[in-house]
Amino acid sequence: MIKHLKETQEVAEGWSAREVLAWSFRTFGPSIEMASGFGAEGMALIDIAASLNSALRVFTIDTGFLFPETYQLIVRG
Repeated sequence: MIKHLKETQEVAEGWSAREVLAWSFRTFGPSIEMASGFGAEGMALIDIAASLNSALRVFTIDTGFLFPETYQLIVRG
C-alpha cells in the first residue's frame, strides 16, 4: 500500500485539481464528502467536484467565525 501511495504521489504532483478530484472519486468511490470553509478556493473546488459527482456532499465545521454571507450560502445550497 505504501509503495502504491508513493508512486501515485509522484505522478499526481503534476495533476490539475480536476484530475486529483477525479482520482479521488475513482479510488474512494462517489460517496466521499468534501469539507469546505466556503472561501473562494473552496468554492472553486466544490464546483469542479460537483461537475464530476452530482451527488457530492459538502460540510463545514462551524467554528463560530464564519461570515454571515457564508451562512446564507449554506442555507441556499
